[in-house]
This record gives sequence, structure tokens and C-alpha cells, in this order.
Amino acid sequence: MSRRAIVVAAVCVCAFAAAADAQTAERRVPQLFGRVPSHGDQQLNVSASSMGAYDDDVIAALQSGSVDPRTQKSGTYNELATQVAYAKQGRRLLFGVSESSTLRYTPSLRDLSGMQHVGAIGLSGTLGKTRIRLNQTLGYSPYYSFAPQQSLFELEPGRVPASVSGSVVSRMDARTLGSSADISQPLGQRTTLQLTSSLQDTDFRRDGSGLRSEALGGRVVRNLTRDFGIVLGYGFQQGIYRTSPTDSRITTFHNLDLGIDYHRALSLTRRVAVNVTSGSTLVRGLDGSSQYRVIGDAKVTREIGRSWQAAAAYHRGVDLIDGFGEPFFQDSLIFSAGGTLNSRVSLSVAGGYAKGQLGMANSGAAVNNNDSYNASAHLRVALSRTLAFTSEYSLYRYQFDRATSLPLGLPAQLQRQGFRAGLELWLPLVH
Repeated sequence: MSRRAIVVAAVCVCAFAAAADAQTAERRVPQLFGRVPSHGDQQLNVSASSMGAYDDDVIAALQSGSVDPRTQKSGTYNELATQVAYAKQGRRLLFGVSESSTLRYTPSLRDLSGMQHVGAIGLSGTLGKTRIRLNQTLGYSPYYSFAPQQSLFELEPGRVPASVSGSVVSRMDARTLGSSADISQPLGQRTTLQLTSSLQDTDFRRDGSGLRSEALGGRVVRNLTRDFGIVLGYGFQQGIYRTSPTDSRITTFHNLDLGIDYHRALSLTRRVAVNVTSGSTLVRGLDGSSQYRVIGDAKVTREIGRSWQAAAAYHRGVDLIDGFGEPFFQDSLIFSAGGTLNSRVSLSVAGGYAKGQLGMANSGAAVNNNDSYNASAHLRVALSRTLAFTSEYSLYRYQFDRATSLPLGLPAQLQRQGFRAGLELWLPLVH
């Protein structure tokens, strides 16, 4: 049995072996459709959406992965998406499983894109005083997307990630696998031990290339007051770049986590949470060279009323991104806000900016500088208890100094904006 199969099997066994009941402490913003399961409750929901869209830079690369300049033009496309989601809330555990599929057709290119599939299964909650969070995802996509900014909010267990249709840049079939396991254990009244592990693997079917990222870390949080604590931790990560089915190169990271953990409640109904960590990382490159970098993260989350949440985050670090053969050193800033305007209307907005470089400056090769930004707004209006009108506007841009060291089919620069609108059907089969 391969090491990948062993890791996946171990995560799945742990998720199902811990099937005692628990409850998460995360806040859940009310949804336009449905509700979060309460204790002893379960839900099975099916949703489907049909969207018409306009994109001012439609890209549909050839199956070989190379870009056909004729396809980089304005145009419309149609998208059909379905999702099945199940959630079970027990006394202490929340279990979830979901699957999403998307089909896209571009009339001007006479191109029917292959179906995209993403599935997820997860579990979170408490076992005694120990808090656990386990998640497993598996997917297939006919598109390649370049999205350097991180996500602000963690998904509930078993929920598939949001669509990245705005960042699609070429046709390149890929299979993806993701596993994560987080454990938090109190070591007294003021001290908590947190352990994290993750595995991310992307395999491009065109030539057998891909990226495998393995990470393991731990940290200790010591609360000095109810709202303030200090953090000390260490993490090890390695990125395995597969240039072919038989050839691979490895980059390793040694991360030192040193910072503060700060939370403060402004009132009984409005809360703000601030988290700041800082440290350094030692990166060992593909050619044996080493480089130290200062890294850090800062995040602010604010609950607004009963149905809104806003957040902003700053990230400085070294990231591994699918399709690239070298690490990214970058600074990024992201923002998100959303909630319900009334019982029939919900609105969300998001944006992000990242600036950095691809490659290590002391590796002997010139680095490739990059900057990117994106913005989006999503409006949903309920027409009935099961039907809604939905619309979305998106803006996306990135630019590299040079076209070298980029994935096959990825242009050195791209700027696009688009609009999508359609109907969404929601059917609560178990409610």
C-alpha cells in the first residue's frame, strides 16, 4: 500500500472511530435557506443552480494545456451546478458530508467543459476536554485556477470549498486530495496544546506532474488573562514537486511560531476577535540552498448584529501553490463580509491583494515578481422557500515579470471581470 493510501485510510478511520457526539464553538451566521442543525438534529439538502454568465476574457485552453490566443476574448458561458449536503449534530460532535458538481458550456468556443466534482467528509467537536477537527476532501477538475490568497474562514466539517470560477485560466485536468487533523488539549486552566497535520496532493493528468504538501506542527498557548495569551510553536512542512511520474524535487520548511493570541468581547451581542502570530521560517531549496524569512499572520473578525460577520487578514509567509515548481514568498491582505439584509435577501462581498516573488533569491536564478488582486459581490434574493435569484460580479487580475517558471497554459498576465446571474433551487429532503 502506498504512503498516500495509508495516510488517507488513517484519517478516515480516526474520523469514524470518534463517532461520539460533540458540539463546535464556532459561530454560525443564519442562512437564507435552511438552518444549522441543533442537538440531536440532522439535515439532508439538495441544491441546483443554472447560471448565465459574461466574462470579458474567456479562456479555454487546448487539451494539451497550451493557450490558444483565439480563446482569450469576451464571451458568455452557461453553468449548471448541483450539490448534496448532509449534516448531523449530536450532543458533542458535528458530522458532515457533501458533494458538488459543476458543468460549464461556452457557446462562442463551442466548448463543453468536463464535469468538475468535489466531495468532502468531516467531523468536529469535543471528546471530554479534547477538541478535534477532522476533514477529508477529494476532487477532480478540468480547469486550472491560480488563486494565491488564502481563505478567511474555516469551513464546517464535510463542506466543499466555494467555486473558484473567477480564477480559472486554462484547461488542465487535475485530481486533488486533501486531509487534515487538528487536536486541541487543555494542559490546565491557562495552557492549551494544539497539534495540526495536513496533506494536500494535486496530480495533473496531462503529464503526471503535480505537488504534494505535507505539514505537521504543534504549539502551546498560555493565557495570561481571559483575553490575552502568548503562543510558542514549531512546524515542519515539505513540498514534493513532481516534474514527471518518476522524477520529483523536495523543498522543506522549518517554521517557528512566536506571537500572541488576543480575543475581546465588546458586548453581549457584538464581538471582535484579534489574532496575531509572528515567527520565522528556514527554507531549504531544491538546489540545497537555504534562506531565512520572517513570517506572520494577523486576523480580525467582527460579528455584526445577529446575522453579519466581517473579517480582515494579513499573511506574510512562504506558500506552496499547485502548478508551480518553486515556493511563493508573499504578503497578502484579504477582506470578507456577509450576512442577511432581511428574511429574503443576503449579500456578501470579498476582496484580496497579494504581492510577492516566485523562487528563492539566493538559488542562483532570478526571482519572478508577482502581484494579484480580486474582488467579488454576491446577492441572493429568495423568491419562495425553495427558489432564489442569485447574481455575482467578480474582478480578477494578476501579473508576473516573466513567463518563465510558470505552469503550462498560464499567461504571464491576465485581467478579467465577469457577471453571473441565474436561479437556485434548494430542496430539504431531511429537515
